[in-house]
Amino acid sequence: MTKLIVVESIRCGTGRTTVACLAAMQLAGAGERVLVIDNNFRYCDVERYFMVDAKYGTDDVKPFLASRSLTGDTLKGLCTVVSDNLYMLAGSRLDNHMDILGADDIETIKDAACGLFDYILLDGRAGLTCEENMGIAGAADKLVIVALPSRSEFAHFRRQLEGMDKKDAERLMEIIDEKGVLVLNRCDDSVSFDEGYVKEFSGRNRMIKLYYSPALVDFANGYRYRPDVRNGESLNRLTEAMAGRAVGQKTGRGPVSRLKAVRNIFN
Repeated sequence: MTKLIVVESIRCGTGRTTVACLAAMQLAGAGERVLVIDNNFRYCDVERYFMVDAKYGTDDVKPFLASRSLTGDTLKGLCTVVSDNLYMLAGSRLDNHMDILGADDIETIKDAACGLFDYILLDGRAGLTCEENMGIAGAADKLVIVALPSRSEFAHFRRQLEGMDKKDAERLMEIIDEKGVLVLNRCDDSVSFDEGYVKEFSGRNRMIKLYYSPALVDFANGYRYRPDVRNGESLNRLTEAMAGRAVGQKTGRGPVSRLKAVRNIFN
């Protein structure tokens, strides 16, 4: 059964795409079959991060979605190979947020991917409270929320939440509580941040830290990035939270040791 992992963020500029791509490489390095979908328009950051030129993207899959004729073979044919076990479907080249994939589209792609991919990682958009993102988050098996370790980040979210219809706000918090994994990106030991400030937001879910590194946030590095031990351990925790188990522990595949997945893909 293919798992859908949706990666969203409170605001732009949090490193959401970087986190999605690093998690995908971690899973692929452990032998999982992974499809990364860039569900954005105009700027195809996943393509830039992986340093590949994609021939096809989400625009090309839409006719098959509209005609309800999408098959696994068609889907795989539209994907770009990044490396062993790792595929990518580039974002829309068009210039309108209405051109991104909706929740029903994602469900259809997930059905077509069954048997071909173990995971679909969807690089979503900023804005947890927008209707399109809520619909996609509701369809996810896991929702990864990428945020900066800043009080203003979460104050911004709370203001958005207060402006929502009460039922919609309650539904969003139910989704976050049930499926959410919070990633605090670009943490820095020299900057204090009261983690208690986000406990209400993250609820009983896991909170994972990725630490600032110039290489980590530079798309020119992209696929060449080699995480240090601390970030490697955080990525292990993230993929375990996504999978609900130690990555690699499945039928026909033995468990992987600490950091092994990172070393497999980057060395």
